Amino acid sequence: IVHLILKDNTGQNQALDLIEESAQTQHFDYCDLIQKLERDAGLKRPTVFLDTDKNLRNQRTYLTRSEMAIILSYSKILLKRIILQNFETFEKHAPQSMQTYFPKAIVDQFGDSVMDHLLYKELIALTLTNQIISKHGVLWMKDLNFEATDNITRQHMIHAINAQLHIT
Repeated sequence: IVHLILKDNTGQNQALDLIEESAQTQHFDYCDLIQKLERDAGLKRPTVFLDTDKNLRNQRTYLTRSEMAIILSYSKILLKRIILQNFETFEKHAPQSMQTYFPKAIVDQFGDSVMDHLLYKELIALTLTNQIISKHGVLWMKDLNFEATDNITRQHMIHAINAQLHIT
């Protein structure tokens, strides 16, 4: 279990490193993503001590590591929620995700019955979210319409998320 926790922590740091690498050159894109996270993920700037949009855009050309962690956290919240809302589409990734989530000894002992776990969907969504964001960062999410109600826009969003799962 310790190995899995350390692996997850490594993924978190990789995701933060991806943000840090692009934060200066794509500063305004991150400002746009923060606005999206306010609209779609429940981000409240004052609650997390995140500077105003005006200050971030006009008075600064950088993000602090703490601000990057906030962006990472709320991006994960949003992506996990979308995966859960469209779970049938992503369920094909479930067997691999469950085997990745649980220690090998658990998978070996209980086999496919790990799929009966009470938090099955949440665990799949969490694993997929971490996998996507650790490998590809968060900026790809800024142009997606997560609140889409029309089928074409929704299918585009689902396709974009699936594409992130298949890129290595």
